[in-house]
Amino acid sequence: MKVRTVFTAAFLAVMMLAPALRAQDEPAAPEANAPAAAATSNAGKPMTIREKLAALRQARISACEKKSAGDPCSFSRGEKNVAGKCAKGPHDQLMCRPQPRMSGKPSPSSAPQP
Repeated sequence: MKVRTVFTAAFLAVMMLAPALRAQDEPAAPEANAPAAAATSNAGKPMTIREKLAALRQARISACEKKSAGDPCSFSRGEKNVAGKCAKGPHDQLMCRPQPRMSGKPSPSSAPQP
């Protein structure tokens, strides 16, 4: 029973350390000035979802550099240019929040009441 517990603890420790060890081998995150439309990493491999999300987050943060909350901003998502306003993000960091899309349908609160 003792060997099984030790093996399980060792296995869990290795599984928790694996992402940290892999991160040391990966190249640094792309510069903020790098084009966001590039869908491949430095090695020519397609970007992972995590890399794409990190690049998008950096673009949203860069769009609000030297701006205040509520100021208009824009960033590119793929080949689209997205407009929004600067607002505090989850870690109290100013980032560009996209404006809500207009669906063309009236909202229930704006519908005329009988």
